[in-house]
Amino acid sequence: MIAKADGDIKAKLVEWEKLINDLISKGNSDLDEYNQRLKLAEENLATLLKEVHDAGLLTQADLDVALIDIKKQIEDGLTELNKQIVVGDNIGIGKDVTAENENAIVNIIAQLDPNNFNIGYITDNHGGLCSWTTDYSDKYAYDHLNNFLKLDGNIDVMIAGGDNSDCWRPSDPAVTVDNRRFDTQFLFSTDNQSDKFILKGNHDDGSVRTNDYRRGTRKFESVPHVLRDSEFNKMIAADQLLFNEKRNNGKSYFYKDYPNKKVRVIGLNSNDTPDDILLDDGEPKYLGVWRMGYRQEQLDWLANVALQNVPEDYTTIIFSHIQADIPSYENDENTADHDTHRNQDILIQIIKDFMAGSSSSLTSNIEDYEINLKTNFVTQGKRNFAGYIHGHEHVENATTDLGFNNIGCFASYNVRGTYLGNTDAWQTISIDQTNRKLIIKGFGRATNRTFSY
Repeated sequence: MIAKADGDIKAKLVEWEKLINDLISKGNSDLDEYNQRLKLAEENLATLLKEVHDAGLLTQADLDVALIDIKKQIEDGLTELNKQIVVGDNIGIGKDVTAENENAIVNIIAQLDPNNFNIGYITDNHGGLCSWTTDYSDKYAYDHLNNFLKLDGNIDVMIAGGDNSDCWRPSDPAVTVDNRRFDTQFLFSTDNQSDKFILKGNHDDGSVRTNDYRRGTRKFESVPHVLRDSEFNKMIAADQLLFNEKRNNGKSYFYKDYPNKKVRVIGLNSNDTPDDILLDDGEPKYLGVWRMGYRQEQLDWLANVALQNVPEDYTTIIFSHIQADIPSYENDENTADHDTHRNQDILIQIIKDFMAGSSSSLTSNIEDYEINLKTNFVTQGKRNFAGYIHGHEHVENATTDLGFNNIGCFASYNVRGTYLGNTDAWQTISIDQTNRKLIIKGFGRATNRTFSY
């Protein structure tokens, strides 16, 4: 009888230890629930200790040894929850903006012409534990985001260009938390006097982990979960239409008109992968970390919704994560060493038809990325297109050989293969319609650039 009771108690101790470990290691994002559950665990543990003591099943010395780790887990967890978070003007995560950065931001804002349409663009923040470093990049990623958020109310729209989180941490809940932390901080930590939109990058679905699992280069208890588009769209509140934008049934891509400035802004999802086609392990065949590009539904929406009914005196600008052109390092499906970009040629032709006021029949026979659509901008006529703005490559570059500005921007996270130091980078992009110019003012590593359109 005593032996059975002793076994039951040890089983309970194991159960409580697992509960505490799960709470701490999985990174529950609801701190109130986290705190409540830890306190409940502490209360139940106290009750259990009393029962053990009263029954005389184990000596106090035995119990003290057995419970050292569990007590420490609880104490450490509660200590972490009770830490004061340093905040500045409406900032929830990360450090307040330094005086030096504040001065630089104020200087950029002072140079903005309020008659122009002014955009803030930050990309490749790579928050969370990052695959390029042994340190947590959110130690500086959120500092960088807080710098950028100082633009709120001083520009017309703010855009996060993708790879907002690196999503390399091993547990599935941690990847969800990394995404939610960025999305919540970006969308809700300031007064939202400027419109804000979040785009998807090739890291934001956490598929880098699934790729490593399939290659056998990292060990996981089970196949890592790839965030589906539907999950990502919920995280960025795409179904809420927070800024009265136009979307396609709650998808991440959008457009919005600004009649007072005569501008249409379009944001695209360049990680438009078919996440419902699964392998035997239950996760998608096409992993977003390598497989990028556009599919039928989105490109048809772009050609026949987002780029239609644009007034003649408007200027249109497009933002996406990956570049518009097909890179020279394009590889086929049989290798995973470089990106694969699908239907970039279709995207390019749609933009060209829009600019020229022409029409095309466009097809693609790529398996699972088939395209069959028509453009028709003949009635609408020629329209002004300022450029296609992207990140992904982590460098500043620009080309016009596609027939329009294809402009790349630095990663906010300072890495190009290896971490290069905590130096921020993002930019304001101003559309000067009178002079048909794109005027870029860079913060941190980003430089000042001007483009005609």
